[in-house]
Amino acid sequence: MFDATIDNMTQTLQIVRGVDWLKERIEIIEDHTGTMLNIEEAVRSLKRSNTFEKLGGVEGAEFSNAQRGSGCTPGSRISLLAMLLVWAKDLHSPHLFWLSGLAGTGKTTVSKTFCSQLNNRGLLGASFFCTLKELNKKNVYLIIPTLARILAEERPKFGDALEKILESDRACRNPTKMDLNEQYTRLILQPAERTFAADELLVLGIDALDECENKDAVRLFIAAILSQKPTIPLKFFLTSRPEISLRESFGTSTHHGWLRLHDIEANIVKADILLYLHSQFKCISRVYNYYQEKSNWPPPEIQAIADASGTLFIIAATIVTYVATCSGNSLDRFQELGKPPPKELDKPSPNVQLAGIESLYNKILDEAFEDLEQKEADMIHSCLLLLVTAQRPVSVNDYAKLLSTNTLAIREAFKSLHSVVQFPDEGLDNALISIFHASFVDHLTSEKHQGKKWAVDRAAAHSATAEACFALMNSMLCFGISGAKNSYQSNENQPDPLELASELAYACTAWGNHVLKAGVPEPLQKQMLEFVKTQKILYWVEALKGKYIVSAMEDGTIQLWNAQTGQPALKPIKGHTHLVRSVAFSPDGKYIVSGSDDKTIRLWDAQTGQPALEPIEGHTYSVTSVAFSPDGKYIVSGSDDRTIRLWDAQTGQSALEPITGHIGSVTSVAFSPDGKYIVSGSHDRAIKLWNPCHGQLAYQDPPFLHNYPITALVLNNDGWIQNPSGNLLLWIPPHSREGLFLPGVCHIIGNAKVTKVELTNAVYHGADWFK
Repeated sequence: MFDATIDNMTQTLQIVRGVDWLKERIEIIEDHTGTMLNIEEAVRSLKRSNTFEKLGGVEGAEFSNAQRGSGCTPGSRISLLAMLLVWAKDLHSPHLFWLSGLAGTGKTTVSKTFCSQLNNRGLLGASFFCTLKELNKKNVYLIIPTLARILAEERPKFGDALEKILESDRACRNPTKMDLNEQYTRLILQPAERTFAADELLVLGIDALDECENKDAVRLFIAAILSQKPTIPLKFFLTSRPEISLRESFGTSTHHGWLRLHDIEANIVKADILLYLHSQFKCISRVYNYYQEKSNWPPPEIQAIADASGTLFIIAATIVTYVATCSGNSLDRFQELGKPPPKELDKPSPNVQLAGIESLYNKILDEAFEDLEQKEADMIHSCLLLLVTAQRPVSVNDYAKLLSTNTLAIREAFKSLHSVVQFPDEGLDNALISIFHASFVDHLTSEKHQGKKWAVDRAAAHSATAEACFALMNSMLCFGISGAKNSYQSNENQPDPLELASELAYACTAWGNHVLKAGVPEPLQKQMLEFVKTQKILYWVEALKGKYIVSAMEDGTIQLWNAQTGQPALKPIKGHTHLVRSVAFSPDGKYIVSGSDDKTIRLWDAQTGQPALEPIEGHTYSVTSVAFSPDGKYIVSGSDDRTIRLWDAQTGQSALEPITGHIGSVTSVAFSPDGKYIVSGSHDRAIKLWNPCHGQLAYQDPPFLHNYPITALVLNNDGWIQNPSGNLLLWIPPHSREGLFLPGVCHIIGNAKVTKVELTNAVYHGADWFK
């Protein structure tokens, strides 16, 4: 019995040891499995991040961005914020609330505070604060993609659903270029309705919608949200000025709540402003300490300033900033602005009590230009021109480079404008200069201020900024400008990271916008022509870090070039059988489209040079011009057959019947940046604008002679010169008809003897001369 027990114990120990060995192996397997899971998770995260890059990558648009300013002073706006919270929490309230208000009534401050309160309660889905200070935050088409990305980052299930849609729905290949209604449906509604519970209430906040540039797009944005009520409790909170484009959008709707800030009882707003002023002036030590020592806090000046502010928070905020600025005596400014109006006067002194924001802006600007040399005044005005026109805030150093001066001169120019312009502290020359409030730009550019030394004409300002961009590019652009050490390695393989000076980066990317907004005046046309005629254009391409340039060749091939080295990137792309007339990249750079004298259009893979589709056929003569739509969905082509064709870029099939209307070869076609129009140019000397939805003219042609070149005129059998419409112009006697030819000038010259006929101001008399 004992021996059996010993044997059993020995076997048991052996088994236990075996189990320990197995346990060690299991731990190793688990460790490797965990590593594999971590790798899989990293790959999955990288893949999702890459997918979400298509959503635009706008950063800093959330309410939490410190640059959006502070929220409401504690204790102020209590009833308004309470009312907004009631709307947000009520499952049966409208899914959209519009808070409108005049400039300076505190919309953004309220919006920031409301979003903060929603966030603290777990009710905020995402927020987007628009601003005209930054290019990507005044683009309506980036709002919904950005909200969707933030929602996906905060709520993984929503992110899973959104990722599937972006990967599987071909309509979502370029989300930032989608129709706004489609954006709302595919990027917000569909993933939300698939993942959010019926009681999972969320609010999306959008502030300062009026600061977006494209007013037509703003209308479409609001229409999209109003037209489709979510099936789950998803709500939108919008703020804006009561501009006509927004008022009209909401005019006939019964599906939204709304409140006008400027309609709130004046006594409530004034009490909030007084509370705000108490809090802010207490933080200005020189003011607070002076009155505290006299046991006279709060002083009566605060009430006087509150009265001067009326119901506009922006006046109160600007006065506080004006008093606090280090360029003046804060106590003197406070006491001057806080003087009550003389009792013997029926109305307050205009020098003391400010009637509104315009009076305050006038005072600040007049002081800034007071007692200056002309050179000093010109520098301040140049800074204001750039401040108004800059596509995005630029730094002190950028201002100095663009205006051909130094940072000290820029700081000197802005020193009296710190109450209306956010200006970096000493030593921070790479920090950005921006405005506090959009109303300041409105004030500078208002037509009623024309003639004042500080007034800004927008077109002239854009022209000046465009010229500054050209001057900077002409002086700085050179081979290797981005820092490439050699020409035989790609950007990615350079020994040091490539970097472009910030001022040059701005000039290279912004000059086109400034030229367009200046109205493309003749001096700028000349500068553009001179620019493209020189090697500077190649260095500009390098500065933009463009990878490739595509060109059409006379031998029927297409050549792809490395923009950094100037060397071929691929072997010549072959397929066309005759001269290639036109080539273009797709918006995403993945494809090349080409048109040729062989009457075909071809689509190529830009990475391999291989055909992406079968040849597109339909034109009956040479294809002279091709272009992609901004969203990459369509290709437009023009031809010597006098037609314009629209093609599906995915299938190569015709998307419309041939567009006719030109009476000569169509030499150039292009889409408008928003994709709403096709423009065409022709040998008939006409430029026409077409609607790509139905192929009809977007306007009607006037029947003037200059619509027809002389080469389009014909001599009929009866001796009449007529245009393609059959209108009669001139009868040629029989003895002068032989050898008559019609060169491409405004003369008709007979061959037998010199006969000159001036047709520049000729008038057609219809198809029948005698009636």
